[in-house]
Amino acid sequence: METWRCDVAAGDLTWSPGIFDLFGLPRDVIPTREKSLPLYAEESRVAMERLRAYALRHRRGFTLDARLCRPGGDRWMRLTAAPSEEEGRLILSGTKQDVTALYRR
Repeated sequence: METWRCDVAAGDLTWSPGIFDLFGLPRDVIPTREKSLPLYAEESRVAMERLRAYALRHRRGFTLDARLCRPGGDRWMRLTAAPSEEEGRLILSGTKQDVTALYRR
């Protein structure tokens, strides 16, 4: 399981190394929402954005299995997210886990 965080106001993302592999991105790329969002399958991206907005508005966490359409083939990930506040800044953080094997039975 890999960890991530997003400074919501600044839009800065921090990913542990395995998340780059999950998204099929080189590890020397600076992760951004603009680079990662297009890799979500449409239905997964819509669901994730809806849950993200709810989580930020109501300060609640969520879990979602999302399909990624990436070079080398689709992958499924289990995304967990929870908002918190650090030094007055809203932070969204959690884990991303490759669960592709659960969807390829």
